[in-house]
Amino acid sequence: MTPEFMKDAKSIKFDDASHTYKLDGKELISVTSFISLFSDGFDKDGSILTRCALKEGVSEKTLKKRWRDKGEKAAIAGKLWHKTAEDYISHKKIRKNKFTPIIQKFASEFQFKGQLFSECLLFDPELMISGTADIVQVIDNKIIQVHDFKVTEKKPSDYSFGKYMKPPISHLGDSKITKFSLQVSLYLYILSSRYGYEIGPNNNIFWINRKKNEIEKIPIELKMKEAVDMLASYSYTQSLK
Repeated sequence: MTPEFMKDAKSIKFDDASHTYKLDGKELISVTSFISLFSDGFDKDGSILTRCALKEGVSEKTLKKRWRDKGEKAAIAGKLWHKTAEDYISHKKIRKNKFTPIIQKFASEFQFKGQLFSECLLFDPELMISGTADIVQVIDNKIIQVHDFKVTEKKPSDYSFGKYMKPPISHLGDSKITKFSLQVSLYLYILSSRYGYEIGPNNNIFWINRKKNEIEKIPIELKMKEAVDMLASYSYTQSLK
């Protein structure tokens, strides 16, 4: 049976090139862009670049280009992985490409109860926020869990370089794990508030280690209160415009 959130996804127009979502011609803010409103971003003042360049004995310009090139390669690899994963989850088809060993390990090492849905477009029409959940797991048509793939060079960590998120979540370190946890929590909020699902306890990030052809499950701590506080703050700010 196709759940309502999958049927509703047909209302959203997603442009892959610009990574934008539209509902009835109106642009929605993506979940990742929404989270970035509460962060200064990586190395806003350039201090991390300066420190790392000095440590590696290269110019800041050289290191910045190296980081940019790595980011572009990671984006390309991420698209291929997501397509590979979607083919397996939705059609049980294992593609033959550089990710074949990893998707085979994913298929053999991780078992899921209930139904899995891949690349799920989720949105809240009142808050005008939308995003794509890599995996939505539905158990007994009432319990929902969300899992996300991360194709990054290094394993996501809680390290925040001593930086914190902006109010109302300034008690959280500005780390990759924090942002990924908020991302999953926002997806779960949309699913629970719009469709009445119960939120299950096992929500994870699956890190794709391209160098070792491995996949690692990283359980995450949900931040539902913070997600609600962020949405309330955003809604209030928008009402003032």
